[in-house]
Amino acid sequence: MMTSENIAPGIVKFTNCFEVSPEEISHLHNQVNASFEDNYEFVYDENGNLTHGINKSFHIVPAEHIFALPVRIYDNLALEFVERLETTIHKKLIEYVLLYPEVMRSIWWRTLGHVSAYPAGTSLATHSDNDVNYRPGTIPHDQAAVQHVLSCTAVLNDDFDGGNMFFEFYDLEVPVSAGEILFFPSNYVGTHCVKLVTKGTRFSYVSWYGHGSPDENKNIVPRYLKDFGYEKGKIWMDHLYDDCDAACGEEHIGRRVFQRAYDH
Repeated sequence: MMTSENIAPGIVKFTNCFEVSPEEISHLHNQVNASFEDNYEFVYDENGNLTHGINKSFHIVPAEHIFALPVRIYDNLALEFVERLETTIHKKLIEYVLLYPEVMRSIWWRTLGHVSAYPAGTSLATHSDNDVNYRPGTIPHDQAAVQHVLSCTAVLNDDFDGGNMFFEFYDLEVPVSAGEILFFPSNYVGTHCVKLVTKGTRFSYVSWYGHGSPDENKNIVPRYLKDFGYEKGKIWMDHLYDDCDAACGEEHIGRRVFQRAYDH
């Protein structure tokens, strides 16, 4: 039985949402090492010593931190696996939007998800999900995350210890289990970390929802799902209003969210 828990303002956990087979988890285990090599552009000094890596979001990661971070798995994910997760997550998104209708105004597109693998000994330090590694006087290469509004984590397995989510400003630790989907704000209010995994490997499917006009220079290039399928990229969400209407059986609830702004 699926249940939901509004555990803090903007933070909602849905339980018993889906199942991932042992064979699918085994496949993910087999992808970890190869994906690690693809996660970074490795940079070495003149003596051949690794100094740092540059990840796919152009964040610079010091050498001593690289092996303590999760591994992102983008490729070789079965289409049926991704479709099943994306479909279930979308249903839970609608339930979240009905709890927080105003977020609908800020969801223009979504980022197709990837799997994050946390082998034992890895964690993710405190951060927010719209950080783009900005430093005063610099212009980040990829600014898409600045537009993130809502974050989603779907936990795929149970055979690990540790790995709970901790939300800094709520002083809130959230245990995670297989089949759970967690939504939370992407900005500084939702600042969080993933606690150290002490045994096994924690797998989660991670995605974001954002807004902003297309801008290729900032890596904001949303497309329509029918145009390219479940490849990496951003997908327009202009059907969300109608989906929410259909889900709750109340016509035009989505459109009323927009009308309210003009009524004031």
